[in-house]
Amino acid sequence: MKFFILSIATLFIFSNTVFSQNDKQKAIMKYMEANQHYLKKEFVEAGDKYKAAFKLNKANKVAAFNSACSYALAKNADKAVEMAQIAYEAGMYSFDDPDFDSIRGDERFAAIEAIATADIESTKSRTMDPVVVLPSEDVEPGLGMIIAMHGYGGDPENFKQAYQAVAKKYNMILVCLRATEVTGKDAFHWNFSQSEIYRINTQIKKVIKDYKIEGDKVILTGFSQGGYLTYLVGVGNSQLFAGLIPVAGQFNASKVQFDEVLNKDLKLYSMVGKEDKPDYLKGANEAKELFEKNKMRAKVVEYNAGHTYPANSNQLISEGIDWILK
Repeated sequence: MKFFILSIATLFIFSNTVFSQNDKQKAIMKYMEANQHYLKKEFVEAGDKYKAAFKLNKANKVAAFNSACSYALAKNADKAVEMAQIAYEAGMYSFDDPDFDSIRGDERFAAIEAIATADIESTKSRTMDPVVVLPSEDVEPGLGMIIAMHGYGGDPENFKQAYQAVAKKYNMILVCLRATEVTGKDAFHWNFSQSEIYRINTQIKKVIKDYKIEGDKVILTGFSQGGYLTYLVGVGNSQLFAGLIPVAGQFNASKVQFDEVLNKDLKLYSMVGKEDKPDYLKGANEAKELFEKNKMRAKVVEYNAGHTYPANSNQLISEGIDWILK
């Protein structure tokens, strides 16, 4: 199963699907129950719960995909193929997951995988240009800029909703980058290769130059995988940014070169859910210590949620921007 176990809650915040608050809560609960069954290797129960979560919220295509994975692990080929077809029709393309190994020889599944693989190749040919949201039609030089990177399974067009209100509030240009790898229709993930990091850096430098933005007005942020990249790219190119706002991002000290920091005024404002994996909060605090050790300012903000944006994300992000730019 692709790593959507904790991050899926973001789909409920930024989905365009309209459904009642009661159904929203039911869908979340079903999905979280399914996660627990999956982790306990109770795969039939997991498949049933993921399927129920998808029925409650058809925008949650990952629930259909994980239902198929669970049934495959339970060696129920008929249900696995049924949910794989539903997941594909919902927009999931990446069926190379080892959870499907038990049905890899099934002709029905092979046909779904073949079509999905072709769709991946077709999607790869689409542009990877950033999605840019301007605060007004006539943009004058000197505005601030938020550069954001989505998490696993996200896409810039949908992800911009996480920052659009804040960008408008501060009259800032919003730039959302797209990951390289294709997960499904309008769903991507980062591979962290040197070529991908180079592309990210090149795109960031280009938009800063194109819109004539000064480094002390640029904020780099991202969620989950994008949060990890916020640490990595932000510290490695500190001269480009005023501050970093990783959200639910994992920190790996061995990948971040603090001895090469050119901008000692760079600030770190890490946001981590209290119910997220403990390693995320531990990493955020480690990053804070390293920033302070290198004479840079840093904050860690905990919020009441798991691996997702909190309900008051606009408020917390605004507080982070205020603190970074003051």
